[in-house]
Amino acid sequence: MGSGKTTWAIKEMNEHLDERYLYVTPYLEEVERIIAACPDLHFKQPDDKFSKYESFRKLLSEGENIVLTHELFSRLQLTATVYKQLHSMSYNLILDEVLDVIIPIQETKQDVKMLFDSGAMKADNHGIVQWLDKSYKGKHMELKIRAESKTLIWFEGTLLMWTFPSDILPVFSSVTVLTYLFDGSHMKNYFDLYHIEYQIYHIHDGRLTLGIDTLTEERCLLQELITVYKGKLNSIGEGDYAQSAHWFERHRQIAHVPVNNAYNFFRRVCGAKADNAMYAIFKKYQKRYKINSYMTSYVPCNSRATNAYSNRTFLAYLVNVFDNPYVMKWFMQQGVEVSQEQFALSQLVQWIWRSAIRNMQPITVYIPSERMRTLFLDWLYCKA
Repeated sequence: MGSGKTTWAIKEMNEHLDERYLYVTPYLEEVERIIAACPDLHFKQPDDKFSKYESFRKLLSEGENIVLTHELFSRLQLTATVYKQLHSMSYNLILDEVLDVIIPIQETKQDVKMLFDSGAMKADNHGIVQWLDKSYKGKHMELKIRAESKTLIWFEGTLLMWTFPSDILPVFSSVTVLTYLFDGSHMKNYFDLYHIEYQIYHIHDGRLTLGIDTLTEERCLLQELITVYKGKLNSIGEGDYAQSAHWFERHRQIAHVPVNNAYNFFRRVCGAKADNAMYAIFKKYQKRYKINSYMTSYVPCNSRATNAYSNRTFLAYLVNVFDNPYVMKWFMQQGVEVSQEQFALSQLVQWIWRSAIRNMQPITVYIPSERMRTLFLDWLYCKA
């Protein structure tokens, strides 16, 4: 993080104005950054004058350079016509951060049962959902679009999941993913699943260099800048599963303790104010467990690719990250190994890098989860 990946991508695009680009980034603020940084490429973003999908189709048919968010990209109806246009016009895909290549769909069990029972959709022997009611128009249109794109999976008769279509990547002239700790991502698992070959590079002196950078010198410098709290407020985090989502649900009588501890850490240990602090808790519990006086300091635990918090110097990461068990099982059933430790470390390090450390300014971090704290310290001191 902060090695200049996006800066390199901007420079690369500006030096190859004869190429076409589809640039996908997590946040709208970064959409605006790409448009401003590449004036000669005249990047356009889909608008919602009619529908963003139709706008995307129009921009594509006109051969425009397109920038859009991860969320919109995952919701596009990727038809055979779209594939053909991407291929024929030789688009280069640049992904700023890995995509969520498999996403559980938040639909009620009653609605899903109704759609199956009514014959609106069915699942084949591989769990691929097919939409049968071609005339359907209603609140489940997004499910219909995903099913018609053959990206919807009914897993073990329990859960609907969206998967990124594996056959779209070959239609691009090139695919570049700007990320760090790729091994901890589902996109890496996805590449393994579909036997997609790739090479790993790093940025050295502003140039793309083949191979993984160990960052030994950089981490030695970071050791001087990052203070990890090791006091008694950590006692609530003992054990492998403390502060996991399951722990917050099962231990409601003490679930407020890490939040209270974070308040004490900010106020009494650090003397932090709301505008120079940031904390993470699972979104589901954000309103239930509030940190008084620091309400505006909340930053989602999976945040990445944003510079909006680069003034924050006091951090509290109150979660213990585990992968979705259904997603893990789906990969493992198909022979793909998923690393819980790399997945958790990737989220934590990316989150910490939203803070002032990205500007090489000192930070102090409270990580009550013994497991998460150990993963981070092992990474910081080059043991992982």
